[in-house]
Amino acid sequence: MADAELTADDLVLGYRIDVQSSSGGWMSLARRLATYFVGEEAIGVPNRAEEGQIKPHAMRRDTKGGALLGDEVVACWDGWSHVLPRPSLLAANANGAAANPLIRLPYEIRWTFLRDGILPELRFGRAYQLRARIADVTGGGLRLNEPVADTCASLLVPYRRHEPLPPPQLALTTGPLTPQVKLGPGGTPTQLVIRSDRGLTAAQFAERHPHYEDNDSRVLLPPPTSRELAEQHGVLDGADARTWELVRRVVVPSDDAFLPDPTADGVTFCLLRSPGDTQPLADRRPWGGQWPDLTAKLLVLGERPGPAIGWEPAGLWGPDDRVVFRLAPAEQVTVEISSNLDSSYANHFVIREWAPPDQDGGDPALGGRHPMVTPPVVVTLVHAVRRPRKDPDGQLVAVRERGETFATLRPVDPLNPLLSVDPASTIQLDLVAGWDEWHDDGVGNPTSFARPASAALPPAHLERDATHLPPLRQEFGDTRRRTITYTATAVSRFRQFFDDADPEAFLAEKPLGPVTVRSSARPAPPAVLSTTPSFRWEGLAVPTGWESLHRTRSGGRLRVELARPWYTTGEGEQLAVVVWPGDPPGDVPEAAHPFVSRLNRDPIWATPAPVVALKASALSGFSGPRPRSVSLPELGREVIAVPYEVWFNDGRWYADIDLSAAAASSYRPFAQLALGRYQPESLPDLGLELSPVVLTEMVQPLPDRALTVERGSGELRVLLEGTGPLGPLPNRVHASVETCAVPTGANASEVDLTLSGEPAEGVRAWTRVPGLAVSGGLGSPLHSLPLPLGTGSFRLVVRETERYPASPDAPPSAEGVPELMERSVFIDAVPL
Repeated sequence: MADAELTADDLVLGYRIDVQSSSGGWMSLARRLATYFVGEEAIGVPNRAEEGQIKPHAMRRDTKGGALLGDEVVACWDGWSHVLPRPSLLAANANGAAANPLIRLPYEIRWTFLRDGILPELRFGRAYQLRARIADVTGGGLRLNEPVADTCASLLVPYRRHEPLPPPQLALTTGPLTPQVKLGPGGTPTQLVIRSDRGLTAAQFAERHPHYEDNDSRVLLPPPTSRELAEQHGVLDGADARTWELVRRVVVPSDDAFLPDPTADGVTFCLLRSPGDTQPLADRRPWGGQWPDLTAKLLVLGERPGPAIGWEPAGLWGPDDRVVFRLAPAEQVTVEISSNLDSSYANHFVIREWAPPDQDGGDPALGGRHPMVTPPVVVTLVHAVRRPRKDPDGQLVAVRERGETFATLRPVDPLNPLLSVDPASTIQLDLVAGWDEWHDDGVGNPTSFARPASAALPPAHLERDATHLPPLRQEFGDTRRRTITYTATAVSRFRQFFDDADPEAFLAEKPLGPVTVRSSARPAPPAVLSTTPSFRWEGLAVPTGWESLHRTRSGGRLRVELARPWYTTGEGEQLAVVVWPGDPPGDVPEAAHPFVSRLNRDPIWATPAPVVALKASALSGFSGPRPRSVSLPELGREVIAVPYEVWFNDGRWYADIDLSAAAASSYRPFAQLALGRYQPESLPDLGLELSPVVLTEMVQPLPDRALTVERGSGELRVLLEGTGPLGPLPNRVHASVETCAVPTGANASEVDLTLSGEPAEGVRAWTRVPGLAVSGGLGSPLHSLPLPLGTGSFRLVVRETERYPASPDAPPSAEGVPELMERSVFIDAVPL
């Protein structure tokens, strides 16, 4: 080892750090007075001045895992010596580190270290330099006053406080805020709550519900500080009894005695009326009393009957250092409470130098509004209401596009975009839809095709400052039309602040007006099963002892039978008769013939020709809205749709079309109807109301007839009136008396069979009374018939026939009339 070569790093034992303020010379942080003992015997001179050192590569062993841990920081200065233990104010002074127990020595060694002279003071606002001197393996090295040591000095650096000024402490009037303190539902140390309900003020609600804990006030205490910060601000530099009392308060703090941060000049309240409020209401007041004995302030939450937010009393503060925030029901505000920075300590904080002045050129830190220098404690003030303040009210409209299977709902009234909901007290609007689902599955004979249905829409969440409802959408899965009644339920925003088990206590419910959801697709064409003449009787009742009887058969009608299913477009689906526009209609182009209804004269008869193009005014008995113009894509123009209600009977759908006004001008004209499935509540202006058109077969409506029978003086007088053909042969009217023998107690009106001769034994039938029959013309009275005599049931049968010219080779009938040369047009039986 004698010839070993050692580098400078091999000879370095450690470093000695010196500090120099802008107003003094260098002072060593490694200087101390040391006494070493072996057993009880002191070695060398007691309290000998020496310098310790900091080892740059010192390691420590982790007590849990045993790993060796190092530190990136070689040395720092916190205002005390690097080689002396900081004095304890609670116990006897310690002597510093003990001997390493891992190094076994044949003797016991110990030592005592004492401070040598005055240590430099570390104070905010002053500038300091640091330098390092090498200590070699023998303990030697550069001395404190050697000039060469200045070559390793740092720049002069101002020492500033990086810790922010804490906000005031919050406490209860009854004591500190601890986890064991009960603040009621929704209450937290930073959330104050008062409660009310419809018809109950906050005071009345509290009186009726005394189990809720009071949570409407907080005591504000000055922010506490640590010994290190107090010392570095220079407030503990004295040596008198008062200074030691301050030290005791910071070392052994209590609820009644603690050391406030000396830089806190007062308290700032900043009321944010809404999130992101750029112009908050703010007020600042100093702490009462003299530091460190500052007086507390009181924050109180109260009720305001009106809607505005305000301060009370005037000027914010009362004579007892009390600030009251009064909130109207359902109001919730945020108050940022921070500490004001004493201007005399402004240069102690480095953070305030990083931020520019505010828009008025002031220093926001001095006003307590710099979030990095004076961060606030955020306190929420809540005036909770159990039930939303307003019931929902208004009208919705459903909006759809072509082919959409859903509907978007919007308020009809632009002046009521929230449906009267109060967003301040309502966190959610629930909509439940109820309607009758009109559906025909094509099976059986149901008594009703309307089935109750309901669905809940996704909840609509509302912000406190909402001005419009969020998008409301209901999915149906089809394009059908429906009429829906929505029940709107406003849900309280403040459910978490109450302990009621009944959920209804937090709801405000009201049904809204019906909403029509229009069909968004074109209907499929109807399937026509048959088209037959139909009529309607009037005056069928036969009064007892009647002398004159008048009956009317209204013809000019067609019954259209339709295949199932119906209601393929939903509620209100109808059958439309399609006619050419105009009244009277103009010339119908040939291309439009397959798409519109028409009438044509029967060429067999001499009779006036009807108007070929059926016009809307000639149709009657239609249902719902009046005929309207609709687009027909196949024709490329608009036509008139005359809607008719569709009825269900015996497994079939049918509609009765009244053409009497058009058919009356001609005797039994041929009618061909253009029909379409019609949904009047379809999206407008898109050609979706009417299905493709289908044509019926040619059908002849029956003519109107009026029958008058008079009975008196032992005679029957018969008159049948109505439109008939002018040629080639006029219609004939036949009247005859028939009788029916039925057992006692039986009803002859239930017998339908009529025979030309006598019935067989046991057969019930009507038979003609010989000699009681007359014939005549339409529109002229027939010859009188005598009233029948005898017992039994009698009836008068009136029959009208139309006659065709006989063909030369037609075989004669039994009555001498050629076969198939007659057809009954009218028949009726009048009980006598």
